[in-house]
Amino acid sequence: MNSLKLVVLLLLFIGKIFAQDNVSIQLLWKHQFEFAGYYIAKEKGFYEDVGINLEIKEIQPNINVTTEVRENRATFGI
Repeated sequence: MNSLKLVVLLLLFIGKIFAQDNVSIQLLWKHQFEFAGYYIAKEKGFYEDVGINLEIKEIQPNINVTTEVRENRATFGI
């Protein structure tokens, strides 16, 4: 759980540095408890507080997370 908190803080920090309005996270799998920290942070408005509009993208068939980030279809990959 500590690593999840670190990732959320890192995303907040990076968003502040680059002042991005739209950020997306490409998940490695379906929406599930493993990614709860991202959903809770979004629900509580933590991302909006620092000016980030976060989109959480569930994995789709034939999607490679690394390729999604490399080709700028997602900002971050998990």
